[in-house]
Amino acid sequence: MEKIIYIPAPKEIKLFFEDLFAKKIEVETAPAFSYPFTTPTLVGSFIDSNSLEIKVLVVTDLPFACFAGGALSMIPAAVVKEDIKENKVTPNILDNLKEIMNITLALCNREFYAHLKLKDMFDSKSLPEEFTTLLQKKAAQVVAVEIEIASYGKGKFALLAY
Repeated sequence: MEKIIYIPAPKEIKLFFEDLFAKKIEVETAPAFSYPFTTPTLVGSFIDSNSLEIKVLVVTDLPFACFAGGALSMIPAAVVKEDIKENKVTPNILDNLKEIMNITLALCNREFYAHLKLKDMFDSKSLPEEFTTLLQKKAAQVVAVEIEIASYGKGKFALLAY
């Protein structure tokens, strides 16, 4: 029997990121991302550790990716904001974002639910066909939020379960 996927509520996401960044976090429900994306976006995949099938896509806009990656290792907000203006994700921010995605699995990995692990993360300009096929389908569960990290800024984060 296939296990179901646990998708956290916005309040759980808020508490999780407050603990992770040790900063005040504001979370508001946001409209879901629509594909094809019209702004720079990063997409990660969580796979079922048994079936190795993609079960969840994690989608972030460029501001969330940069603000979260910067906040994790305390990169000055001014530096991060400059990267956003230039529409770029530096290698250290990307590494931090991947680590954040690994840690974010704690939100979804619950007893009696499917056990997930991070497989890949891609820029929206270089998504594999497997991702684009899923993004064109209606997800079974979606949580999309706008997250404001104190002293950094706001960005969008979503979990899409298939």
